[in-house]
Amino acid sequence: SRVVKKRYDLSLCLNAVLGGLVGITAGCVVVVDAMAIIIGMISALIYIGSANLLEKLKIDDPIGASPVHLFCGIWGVIAVGIFIDADTLGDSYSADPETFDQGAQFGQQIVGIVFIILWVGAWSTLLFASLMGFKKSNRTKFLRVTPEIEEAGMDASEHGGDFETHF
Repeated sequence: SRVVKKRYDLSLCLNAVLGGLVGITAGCVVVVDAMAIIIGMISALIYIGSANLLEKLKIDDPIGASPVHLFCGIWGVIAVGIFIDADTLGDSYSADPETFDQGAQFGQQIVGIVFIILWVGAWSTLLFASLMGFKKSNRTKFLRVTPEIEEAGMDASEHGGDFETHF
């Protein structure tokens, strides 16, 4: 974190580690150990990059859940198609390593990402629309705090503290 932010940042370090764990979860049974380490390291970089992107786009994600789970999760699914080991696949799923097509597997991973995004997007839309009573005008009333609490910060107003760690 000191290299990226010029200061020590515990939440960045912890979220980068979580991003690495999320990134390797999809392929843990079908990649070799060395590739798992590489996938995790790339996931940490993806976490840092996506967290900075959301910040530049002014998208509020104070705990970094989207960079950890969305961006690193997408990378993890893609990484399966890139780093899958045919022999490990054969050992894990009784597949024939001789007939394994890595290109087809990569395509299946991309299709899987698209369907996961559509599934989550549809259910999230339904959930949040129902929470707002299916009225667009309610989105700022029901799912937001008052401007005063927003300015002070939810950590201070609801939990009596500051989430950010400053070393």
